Amino acid sequence: MIISYIVNSEEILKEPLKFSFWRAPTNNDYGLKNVGIKIPFQGLKRYWKKSENKIKIKNIIVDKERMKVIYELKMPRVKKFKLEIKINSDAKINIYSSIVPAEEMIRFGMEMNIDREFGEIRWYGRGPHENYWDRKTAADIGVYQMNIKEFITEYIYPQENANRCDTRWLELRGNKKIIIRGKPIIDFTLSPYSTDDLENSKHTYELNAMDTIRINIDHRQKGVGGNNSWGAKPDSKYRLFKNKEYQFEFSIQIL
Repeated sequence: MIISYIVNSEEILKEPLKFSFWRAPTNNDYGLKNVGIKIPFQGLKRYWKKSENKIKIKNIIVDKERMKVIYELKMPRVKKFKLEIKINSDAKINIYSSIVPAEEMIRFGMEMNIDREFGEIRWYGRGPHENYWDRKTAADIGVYQMNIKEFITEYIYPQENANRCDTRWLELRGNKKIIIRGKPIIDFTLSPYSTDDLENSKHTYELNAMDTIRINIDHRQKGVGGNNSWGAKPDSKYRLFKNKEYQFEFSIQIL
């Protein structure tokens, strides 16, 4: 993966870019357990947690002329897995990935951490409030701008929050500008909290803001469900089922 992105002698990535298949459980995920549905770890299958650490490389193709690397990957509960990374002459990084899971997925995307100075956010997608695959009708597509404190939703019980769907591009502004573009669209989440902290804290005052901002760039994550107000699974059209191919593409550029 990409472990470093240096522009004018300044390191942009505080942690390497990595795949992400997990989210902090929501109240509705916990509700699945409380209504007696017998599935592992509430509404989320726990084997996806930290599963990115089990990725292995089957094959690598290096195209030096086009500055492109193609990886054929393997990991448990996945049938096909591919990653392509291409570097343009203007230092724009283009990333494409596809996957065919052997089990239903929670999320298919990537995660990275950047400095807290990039706390001003502007995006072209759904907003201004948080929205999810099955909770986005009231979120109009437009250009929105806010800072990281306004962007997140601090639920009384900490959980997954702050997602934005159907995003064409987003800008993160500090002393430089990070531009992430979907090809054509992505979902994204920004948070000053780690996923582990959101999952393990029981009250908002227990959350510890990091020195970085966590960015999740996703094809999708499964819907939040709860159509019966507590515990119902997401409708089938808002889930990432096994034996289907999912793919997404985006670029990162520093200006």
